[in-house]
Amino acid sequence: MEAADHELLRAAGNGDRAAFAELVQRYQRLVRWRLVRLVPADQVDDLAQDVFVDLAKSLPSGTQPTSEKGPTGENWPADDGSQPIPSRAITSLAAWLVAVARRKAANFFRATQRYDHLLANYHERLGNSSVKRLLLTEGTEPDESAQLDALAECLELLQPKYREIVDGYYAHGQSAEVLAVHTARTAGAIRMILMRIRRSLGKCISRRQESKSSGPNP
Repeated sequence: MEAADHELLRAAGNGDRAAFAELVQRYQRLVRWRLVRLVPADQVDDLAQDVFVDLAKSLPSGTQPTSEKGPTGENWPADDGSQPIPSRAITSLAAWLVAVARRKAANFFRATQRYDHLLANYHERLGNSSVKRLLLTEGTEPDESAQLDALAECLELLQPKYREIVDGYYAHGQSAEVLAVHTARTAGAIRMILMRIRRSLGKCISRRQESKSSGPNP
């Protein structure tokens, strides 16, 4: 750990925004360089921001710590609610940031697969029913049932042009190439749009489930 990094982390933990901005400026190129090699280009900015959000939360005045020690001696929080990064990976701030970037990339692809499955399941159930959304969650596990309910609500919020792409891809089995012709876009653009939609739907589903689990305000 460089002495300058150590002092900047201490200062940022004490509320010095300029110190934290300096850390971001110092390491954002490294984080982006790593993410560019792991995820689609249109996801790099969002995931890089997430990495530095985790860094902010890990400062001494941040969120509830875990048993893992950070470079300045504070406890590091787990990333995304998963297991903490092993201590051996925390040889420097740069190493920790790269490890978090790799974790973010892995989580991104897991989420992509999960929401692919959820969207396919949703459209399959609609296709097998004469009344839309009737008995949509029949026979599903409780967690998936709640997600399908939330997904149905979130899909209603999509702009028509994006809903057309989702329905074409998941309900009608149209490839990105076919959708590109229908929408006057490139196949690459269609794939990027689908990734953005999955990410947006995932956030929407999480918000709705959290809202329902917290219940009405007293």
